[in-house]
Amino acid sequence: LLTVSPNPENGRCILLFDSDYEGSVMVESFDLYGRPIHRDELRKHSGPLSHELDFNAQGAGMYLVRVTAGTSRTFVKWINAGK
Repeated sequence: LLTVSPNPENGRCILLFDSDYEGSVMVESFDLYGRPIHRDELRKHSGPLSHELDFNAQGAGMYLVRVTAGTSRTFVKWINAGK
């Protein structure tokens, strides 16, 4: 399960990834043109993984957040309502 909240929000959001997977997790975000914005490699242990993403340097709009855990990829849309 992957959620990003609050959605929409002004600049910052919290990603919550809840899965039985344990190991390396890649968190990436992109604008709708596919241009990368964030790329963070995290380590997930038992329980949910929480990670803050800061979009304050980007303008208002829709963004895609992708989480790769092992061979599994999950996407979620997030709306930056702007400042």
